[in-house]
Amino acid sequence: MKPRECLCLFVFLAIALTSSRAQVEMEQPALDEIAQNETKVATPPSDGEPQSASSDNTGPPSSNVSPDANFGFSIAQPPPGTPGFFLLGLFLSESFQTETATQGDSSQNFFSTRVSGNLDLLKFWHRSVTALDYVGGGIFYSLHDTEQLQTLNVSHSFLGQKRELTFADSLSNLPGGSFGAAPFGGAGLYSLVFAGTGAGIQPGSGLANLFGSTTLAGIAEGQQITNIAMAEFTQALTPRSVISVAGGYGITDYYGQSKNLINNSQLSTLARYSYLLSPRSQIGVIYGYRSFQFPEVTEGQVTTDLVQLVYQRQFSHRMTFSFGAGPEFTALRRQYRLTIPPEGPLCPSVNPCVISFTATTHQINASAFALLAYRLRTTSFTISYDRLVTSGSGLVAGANSDIVVFSVGGPISAVWQANVNAGYVRNSSIAETSPGIPAESYQNGYAGIAVRRGLGQHFSFLASYQFNALGYTSSCAQLNICGGITRQNTGLIGLYWNFRPVRLD
Repeated sequence: MKPRECLCLFVFLAIALTSSRAQVEMEQPALDEIAQNETKVATPPSDGEPQSASSDNTGPPSSNVSPDANFGFSIAQPPPGTPGFFLLGLFLSESFQTETATQGDSSQNFFSTRVSGNLDLLKFWHRSVTALDYVGGGIFYSLHDTEQLQTLNVSHSFLGQKRELTFADSLSNLPGGSFGAAPFGGAGLYSLVFAGTGAGIQPGSGLANLFGSTTLAGIAEGQQITNIAMAEFTQALTPRSVISVAGGYGITDYYGQSKNLINNSQLSTLARYSYLLSPRSQIGVIYGYRSFQFPEVTEGQVTTDLVQLVYQRQFSHRMTFSFGAGPEFTALRRQYRLTIPPEGPLCPSVNPCVISFTATTHQINASAFALLAYRLRTTSFTISYDRLVTSGSGLVAGANSDIVVFSVGGPISAVWQANVNAGYVRNSSIAETSPGIPAESYQNGYAGIAVRRGLGQHFSFLASYQFNALGYTSSCAQLNICGGITRQNTGLIGLYWNFRPVRLD
């Protein structure tokens, strides 16, 4: 790792260890041991991925006000006797990948070895809860250099009878971004092995999309460092109404082979009011402000104001539906440079004259989200849709994004678990032009399945397959690809070893 990268990582770790957000779900089969004879509370699954799809979760109960499944806030208290735990794991796998690109009709096949360790920690205090998930390792290719794989999610929530204050931080250093969880071998494999406690801002969720912790470009993006820090305060105003405010700041820095992509920083704020119409339904309003900064002089700044009316209905204890829609007002400020030939009436000097000016354009776009979650005794199903402005994930400076994610999974026998995931995102540049390119857009999709079989108390066998596809309308400036589709097939088998969970109470 280069000195600059080490310094960034150290700063982000320092920030992470002083903050974060708890959304406590225990997903590993080994954690069932410490949940026996304890209170088990099923929390509504959040949308998107990577998320686990196992059945019973041990953690804070749902609040009296039904939490919104997309933005995921609640006022909660840990039930008496809920155990904290400390868990270590080690994952070793071999995978075979095929990659083809229609641009130039290129194709390659290669093997890779993934070695990673994970640490999960969950601790309940008297009126607070701390959660930490860490995954670190690398991908060793037979024909390519080693790629780092590292994520750290930390959270701490202060819980009161009518209020909750949460600090959260999510740090990642992943090749290819988080959408589809390709660095982990696929979204399904991530859910079965690495979902952990749900600390931090989980990739793929509505809150993650709003605050920018999900990178949507996919397999062709290369190495990057992303860090998002946020704070959220929730207050119950009456037995039927809740208000929540949140703020966050994040950066994304591309390096190595992907250093020509567009870096960005994002400042985000969120305010929400929710009113309980009945024990099964609620309405609300959301306001979000975001400012995207791009270091490149010609890329400028994008600011958005988003307003959504929200409705949520719990049809039964198994099925919940959420929906929100409204306008998103976008302002794009860009700097332009006009070069005037020398020795002319407008430029009398012997050298060309350069005039710089800033122009602002305004757009009104539709924003929306929808989520359907269905949970059986041992199986959960979610499908979600989000539409909003995002950073552009390094390929464009700001994009209108449509994001669809599907997940279903759970135990299929006493020793087997399975998880099926799929997702699709379309990103269209909000600018009329990018450097040297008119009307850029790209699409990214994935679909896959993963299975897990227990091999005794500490070992599990895992296998997965995932298909990824990344298509470009035009990306000459960043990737030297002018249109085309890149397809990738990944098959993986591996062994997971986990240390017996250690109770912390």
